[in-house]
Amino acid sequence: MTWMRGIGLLAGMTLQAAVVAAVSVVLGLPAVARAGEQDFLVYAPGMGASATQARPYLDKFGALLDKRVAGGKGGPAQLTFLEDGKQVADFIDKRQPGYALLPASSYLELACRKVPVTPLAAVVLATTAPGAATAAGRYHVIVKSGGGASLADLKGKRLASNHLQDLRYVSQVILGGALDVSKDVQLRPTSSPISPFKWVDRGEADAALVDDAQLASMKTLPFGQSLAVIFSSEPTPPSPIVSFDKVVKPADRAALRKAVIELCDTTDGGPICKEMQVKRFEAVDAKAYQAASQRYCRP
Repeated sequence: MTWMRGIGLLAGMTLQAAVVAAVSVVLGLPAVARAGEQDFLVYAPGMGASATQARPYLDKFGALLDKRVAGGKGGPAQLTFLEDGKQVADFIDKRQPGYALLPASSYLELACRKVPVTPLAAVVLATTAPGAATAAGRYHVIVKSGGGASLADLKGKRLASNHLQDLRYVSQVILGGALDVSKDVQLRPTSSPISPFKWVDRGEADAALVDDAQLASMKTLPFGQSLAVIFSSEPTPPSPIVSFDKVVKPADRAALRKAVIELCDTTDGGPICKEMQVKRFEAVDAKAYQAASQRYCRP
């Protein structure tokens, strides 16, 4: 279990799940929006944990933010956790939520369809490289040493990952068009951030696509020294908190952005952010997604 904690386990849940919990409660600020038509959608695929596991963090942050922002008055908006992309698309079309925490690929898909949506903020984790100015991160392809030297060597091979929810994003944004993963490789998807490493080590997959946090943990694995990186992507945009502009008023949008960005700098919010390994929340806008959008939206 010691090396598994390096993957991001925190008090029995993944680091990604802790972040989801923090963001989810921020999104539920009763002073920013009311329940009903302004529901909050949380979609965080591949995080390896559930809403139930995030509940202790939800409760703690809920009490803090209810005290700081709402003065203990009012009730939180309706939060919906989904782990399936098709359900997410259906929820957005039919329920028309006010806010959402989405992977970058989902935001880009909405932007390509010209859905009026505004990115507000993103999370900078404690695992972000020292000195890094933004929440942007990279993806990496790892193989067993000697198992290939480039992406071209992976054609026809088995690729494992917990980041395969949007194959268009993987092919055109992460891999820059070097591979069409829907055709060129055999996919081994998983919701676990740990399984791809195990599968490559055991020969059950030829390569794994991992993010920065997973790569940082690789050195702590008992077999980590036998794995090698053959590709690292360009910086990719972070998972944003977004507002749906047909639902949310500009003043509410601005209030949410302000509350999120200031949270980790407060006396009572700072220690909890530290506990969850969150450095800060930073403002983002559409410009942060421009380069990725050009790649993702092309036919």
